[in-house]
Amino acid sequence: MVPVVLIVIVALIWVGCMVAFNDLLLPSINIERYKNILLIFSHMDDETVLAGGIMAQVAAMGKHITLMTLTQGEKGNDKRIADVHLPAIRRAELAKVLHITGVKDLIHLNYQDETLTTKKNALKKDIDAAIKTVQPDLVITFDLEGWYGHPDHIACAEAVTEVVKKSYPKTALWYAVRPEAIHRAARLVKRLSGGALSKRTAPTHKLFIGSSVIKKIRSIYCYQSQMSALAPGVTIGPIPMWFFMSAQPFEYIVKAQATLTHVGDIVG
Repeated sequence: MVPVVLIVIVALIWVGCMVAFNDLLLPSINIERYKNILLIFSHMDDETVLAGGIMAQVAAMGKHITLMTLTQGEKGNDKRIADVHLPAIRRAELAKVLHITGVKDLIHLNYQDETLTTKKNALKKDIDAAIKTVQPDLVITFDLEGWYGHPDHIACAEAVTEVVKKSYPKTALWYAVRPEAIHRAARLVKRLSGGALSKRTAPTHKLFIGSSVIKKIRSIYCYQSQMSALAPGVTIGPIPMWFFMSAQPFEYIVKAQATLTHVGDIVG
């Protein structure tokens, strides 16, 4: 009797998380029409939290997907102090993520952590060069809030947005974001400055990732060097990270740029 009661309790908690921390009323969006996708994020781990399910799903479809990461991530520790050993550790963790998700193409730049705001011109040139090389029909990055206001995230989003909108008007641009309920509950919100908070963009669409959430969970756990930083933005309170993530079979986006050829994106 006791095991049955526990199973029921766990199931109810899971359903509660599913309902409370997903925006189920948003329209669904279809990624199948895109053939060549470029994801651009600042740090090795950002891609998994915000778009790990998309990465796994698109790779499983046999489409071409490229991940571009911008920084070495040497300050990815609790003290925010540069650690010369950390970039190699994080590259090894990313390699495991790419293996799990099936993403084969990586463009990894070596900007120093927390310097992107001072390197915007060089950053835009690098992003432009990557887009010219990859020729994507869809680019995915942070929203202008930078997920939780991290300066490197904001600089990445601003640079990508400027380059795509100015030079590639026929390329779709999506911002990968978190559901509003998670934004409100996550401790990361406390880090937001007023300026970053004012740039927050609520998701406009949800994308069903289904069983790809399993690969996303496995990928998150690859980043053992980042667990203390990731947990506040990935789970709530004492709920185990894998359990909480399993109740999120959607990822969320903002359509920052679309063209008339993309009218078939919406599902239903």
